[in-house]
Amino acid sequence: MAMIVVAILGGVTASRVSIKLAEPTLATIPGRHPLWQQLSGIIAAFDFISMVIWVSAVWFVGLNLELVVVLSLGLFLLSLSVVDLYSYRLPDRLVFLGLGVAVCLMVAISLGRGDFESFYLAAVGMFSYFGLLLVVHLLSPRGLGFGDVKLALLLGLHLGWGAGIYGEGWLTVMHLVFVSQVLASAFGAVGGLAVALIRAKRRRNFLADPLSGNTNESLFTQSFPFGPALAAATMIVTLYILAVSV
Repeated sequence: MAMIVVAILGGVTASRVSIKLAEPTLATIPGRHPLWQQLSGIIAAFDFISMVIWVSAVWFVGLNLELVVVLSLGLFLLSLSVVDLYSYRLPDRLVFLGLGVAVCLMVAISLGRGDFESFYLAAVGMFSYFGLLLVVHLLSPRGLGFGDVKLALLLGLHLGWGAGIYGEGWLTVMHLVFVSQVLASAFGAVGGLAVALIRAKRRRNFLADPLSGNTNESLFTQSFPFGPALAAATMIVTLYILAVSV
């Protein structure tokens, strides 16, 4: 019980850190700052999500080095998600900072254990997910932005790492990437429909692209952020693969 309480407190703290990391980007969007005044509802929601991530990670993964890796993923995915929701951006500084932190943690763990198989599979996952979304982006640039493609580097890295911890090979990595993308597409479809309905029923500018001045576009053809769906799917798959392997 004590560890659950610590996980809850850690989740709230991580949520506030992730939002602080998001502030520099949101500060550049007119009317979206200061963050703590503008986003009181989203902050409460992200506190709850972060607590769920921390409690789930402690419960399913346990107190080990893999826990640090998955918690770092959760922190950066929360920060990237709040930025994407309110600015339609996935800033390179956050994506590559998350990548740098993850690589350092994974290398340290691999050195400590003398086993680099998981790190090799992490690289396989990183480039596999990046390649998959790059193809989708090239086929439909409007449907999937390049920011989502770059985010796939971080997502695939953790999926490949999870497969390595599970003791499987590159085929499992491909399977996890595929499952994560299917799950993200489902989340995106549901989220897109919800956003469209809220825009139709309440206000047209709900989570609108701040850089787009087109308000005459059909509600169901307007864009919406896809990064949070990618993040949620990868977090779920990562927690699952670590839960069954550790």
